[in-house]
Amino acid sequence: MRRKEKEITDAAEIEAVIAQAQVCRMAMCDGDHPYVVPLCFGYADGIFYFHCAAKGRKLDVLKKNPHVCLELEAGVSLKPGLKACDWGMNYRSVIAFGRAERVASSEAKRRALDLIMARYALGEVDYLEAALSKTVVIQVEVMSMTGKSPDRLKTRGLPSQSTAHTSLRRPVACSSTSAGSLLRFAALWGMTGKPPVGQQQPADGFGVLDIPCAIISTARSNETR
Repeated sequence: MRRKEKEITDAAEIEAVIAQAQVCRMAMCDGDHPYVVPLCFGYADGIFYFHCAAKGRKLDVLKKNPHVCLELEAGVSLKPGLKACDWGMNYRSVIAFGRAERVASSEAKRRALDLIMARYALGEVDYLEAALSKTVVIQVEVMSMTGKSPDRLKTRGLPSQSTAHTSLRRPVACSSTSAGSLLRFAALWGMTGKPPVGQQQPADGFGVLDIPCAIISTARSNETR
C-alpha cells in the first residue's frame, strides 16, 4: 500500500470491518475484461463463502480463472469541508486476494450457508434438500488481505451520514443559498467542535441536528426542477 499511514495493520480491526460489512464485491477477470459482482457472504477463519445458482456468468468466469479480488467496506459517511477538495468520505475498507473453488459436500454447503444466514437472519434456518442440491456454494480462502482507513475529519457535534437519514426532526424548505450557508457553518463547527468565531448559527431556527434535514429538503426540491 502506497499510503502506509492509512493502512490497517491490526488483524482484529480488519476482522471487525468484515464483521460490519453488509456486501462483499468479488472482482474477476473475464478474458481481457474485468467483471465485478456484489454478493451476500459469510466468513470464518480466513475463508469467505458465497452462494449462487448452478448456472451463470460468474461460474463460467471462475471456471476459466479462479483468482479473485474481494472488497468490503464499513463505517461509510460523508466528510464535509469548506472547499471542494476538502470534502471526502470516512470509511474502513478491506481488500483480499484468493482463489475461488466450489464447496462439494452437502454438509460443507450447509455449514457455509449457515455462516451466510447468520450474518443477515435471526435464529436457525432450514434448507430444503431440493433447493440445496440446486445451490452452488463458493469458498475463497484468503491468500493476502489488507485494510485501509483514511484520516478522519473531526465531526464533533454533527450527526453521521446514516443519522442524517434516520433522525430527521421535521421537513424544512430552504433556498440553495441558505443550504450553502448551513453547509459552511456545519463544516466549521465540525472541525472546531464549536460555532466558529465571527460566524453565527443561521437564523432559521436550525439546531445542529436540523442541518442535514435542510440539506435533504433542498435536494428533494431540486429533483423536481
